[in-house]
Amino acid sequence: MPLLLSSANSADTPRVEETQHALAQCWKYNLGCHAYFSSGAARGSEMKRLPDFKDMQLLWNSLRFQLYSLKNQKHGQDFNEMVDHYLPPSVSRRCIVWNLLLLPALKAAGYSEPADTTVNAALSDMFQHTMNLPSPMSTKVNRDFIAVLTDYIAPRGLAKTSTTSVMASQFHHSQTIHDKFYSAETYRKDKDGNFVRGPLLMAHQIWSALGEDSDIAPTPRPVLDNVILTKSHYDFAAKHAFRNCMAEVKDLQYDAIVHASSPDITQHAFVLMGCGTGKSGIYNLLLLTAYLHGCRVRRTIVISPHNSLLSQHKVQARNYFRGTNLRVLSLLPADVQHSLPMDFDLLFVSIHAFNDIITLHGHGALKMLNVENIFIDEYHNIVGELFRYNSSWKSLRHLASLNIKIMCLSATSDDSLMNHLASFMGFRKFVVIGDKAKYPIPNVAIQMHNSVYNHDSSSLILSVVRHCRELVERKKSNQSFKIHAITMSKEDAYHLSDQLNDAGIQSIWLTSELRSEAKEQILTTWEAGSERVLVSTYTKCFFWSAGVKSYRFQHREHLLTIPADHRPPADHIAF
Repeated sequence: MPLLLSSANSADTPRVEETQHALAQCWKYNLGCHAYFSSGAARGSEMKRLPDFKDMQLLWNSLRFQLYSLKNQKHGQDFNEMVDHYLPPSVSRRCIVWNLLLLPALKAAGYSEPADTTVNAALSDMFQHTMNLPSPMSTKVNRDFIAVLTDYIAPRGLAKTSTTSVMASQFHHSQTIHDKFYSAETYRKDKDGNFVRGPLLMAHQIWSALGEDSDIAPTPRPVLDNVILTKSHYDFAAKHAFRNCMAEVKDLQYDAIVHASSPDITQHAFVLMGCGTGKSGIYNLLLLTAYLHGCRVRRTIVISPHNSLLSQHKVQARNYFRGTNLRVLSLLPADVQHSLPMDFDLLFVSIHAFNDIITLHGHGALKMLNVENIFIDEYHNIVGELFRYNSSWKSLRHLASLNIKIMCLSATSDDSLMNHLASFMGFRKFVVIGDKAKYPIPNVAIQMHNSVYNHDSSSLILSVVRHCRELVERKKSNQSFKIHAITMSKEDAYHLSDQLNDAGIQSIWLTSELRSEAKEQILTTWEAGSERVLVSTYTKCFFWSAGVKSYRFQHREHLLTIPADHRPPADHIAF
């Protein structure tokens, strides 16, 4: 660009105006990045005093500069301190090109930067375009925008950082000496004695929240040698997960976990556990216990038969793993078209998404992800949903060829079914953990309610609204009572939810159009909020949660209901 510049005094007026406009744009974005996308945010008046580029420092690919505020200063007394700011590496590179190459060449050609009086307008315009806002905002509102973001992402912990014993030995002293005398304070005290995080540490947090890419590989977790996990270790993890000092791992869960975690056991397994007795606890406690006690965390995939069940289990796992850096992700069919996640500990995959993975990427994709355990939830659906065989369940055929340990979970199976499914998936030998004869069949009643139906969905929806009103009135003393209505189409879901709200029954809807994050938020809102009814599209998954009542449409002529007073005595059940 510098070699193609025309002089500002050139007679080529269009070229001069075009160059001056390009200069103003570069100046505006350079200024805006310093103001809003370094770390923290500055006032417009402070940006008019932005230090000269030659006074900035390049530290670890990040430009460092300092600003200070004149706010609240009177009578010549300076109460405000200089504040360190850092630009992220991607922006720092562009600013260096601008300040060391482009701007000097432009000035040499007779061009000049815009006047200081245009700083506020330039900042507002830059922030609007960068954040895709409908119109410019004042510099104060822009600053408040970044401040609210920072409030949301900044943690409150206090700590020193150290390093591993191998790294400490490079300084010719022991780990103990390093921890005591050489650990680094990532926090410092301000003039009032309050702890604050170091500016570079804060800068990395803010950049990450703003989408800055990082080529730095995740720090490997320390792994302790010779740790043998016992039942007491899993009991400790259960107390953490369930937030209950009396919680402990159940015997059947423990047997399944030992089988899944043992490197010496290569056989696949069928796990028979009753509804609501903790099948999901097997893989959650498997990972959480290893993490809490410094053992290697086995990368795990859970194949879920339905998106709604997948969303629930993902929310549940993240809740169990709170306070850890265990990474829980989910994968739906729309996600598979882009790229597979490479950094996870627990990945929930819908059966349709799993089919897409095998179709698009082949079995080798799972080996590339270094998966060590595959859990198939509700495996009986392989034969229970033959209408979905070609679109999903066929992907499990010969699954054992991956040489990854497979754990099949269900409350509904028998010897004949397990033998046939083992042959289908390519198991040579397998073990059975649990016994269906040792847990009771849930006391569930399915009631059929005929409705007036003449190929007019509105009549069916009205009958559902009336039925929901009767149930809500009958259960009005139970504030945790919930209803899940499931429709065959998205349009019916929207319509039914609107009709329920018009009838004074608080309702919220969920369909496949929503992103997985939105689905998780809706499920959480429904369970914890005042909404009585969740309306979603068709699924074969019934579930309860602390009094939740489940419904579903069947062929649009009938409404199948499960009375809440017949539900099993468990918090979470899926079958």
